[in-house]
Amino acid sequence: MALVNHAKHEINAKIVFCGPAGAGKATLFKAICSRLPAENRGQLRSMSIQQDKMLFFDFTHPEGSDADKYSLRLHVYTLTGDITHGNAWKMVLKGVDGVAFVADSIGLRQDANRQTFEQMQAALHANGKRFADIPSAIVCTKQDLPEAIPAGECDLGGPTGSVPVFAVDSLTGSAVLDPLCAVLEGILAELEGLELSLQPGARTLCNLSSGRGVKPPVDFAPGISVPEPLLGKVAGAEDDRLPTISFDGRPELSSDGTLSVGIMASCCGKSSKSTLKISLTHGS
Repeated sequence: MALVNHAKHEINAKIVFCGPAGAGKATLFKAICSRLPAENRGQLRSMSIQQDKMLFFDFTHPEGSDADKYSLRLHVYTLTGDITHGNAWKMVLKGVDGVAFVADSIGLRQDANRQTFEQMQAALHANGKRFADIPSAIVCTKQDLPEAIPAGECDLGGPTGSVPVFAVDSLTGSAVLDPLCAVLEGILAELEGLELSLQPGARTLCNLSSGRGVKPPVDFAPGISVPEPLLGKVAGAEDDRLPTISFDGRPELSSDGTLSVGIMASCCGKSSKSTLKISLTHGS
């Protein structure tokens, strides 16, 4: 279930895009980010975990004037490239509220679709969830290519029930926001059972797909590398879902030429302060 921060009157929900390597998840992520309002969206960030790469961003709606109602913030994750860590999808799917499976529409790639779908189902089951029981969507990429099979024929190797299927073209941006909004609709429906009053702007997030023709530039933040244990904390989302680093106070220069810079690192509800000392000498 989504994380409710009563102190901030904010609800945080997590969406994960799963899929095989080469299906175009990174291209899809950039296309999605480019069509979300920049003023309500965080930077598209990358995080390296050993040899695996995770992309993530967050977005919300314009803040309302009613302080007693809850805002909604969505945190969206994916893993790109060949996955080398056996538990990578399991860790990223921890605490997930909605899933979009990104299927490769090329006929020769159906084995990869089936294998990754099975891995995703196992990872969800390990986290006490089932694909068909949570807000979900199926995204069939590369629909612009002549060798692509129809979206309805993408083979995932297992039953998907009434999960909606979307044919997208990430390069042109055609329908890239539709599966995200479909998953969001399901999350909002579940939030209605929490008896929390949402700000009106939260419902308008479902209308974002109507603006997919607009394509502002994507601000891709520099990548960072973290050890494996931190991934579990970020993916678990026990508090704030994104790690942040900020300056703590003003830098101070001592008489011996040493510059002291305070740094605050925060992640998953925990913070740590440290001081970086830099010796400034002539010619350095």
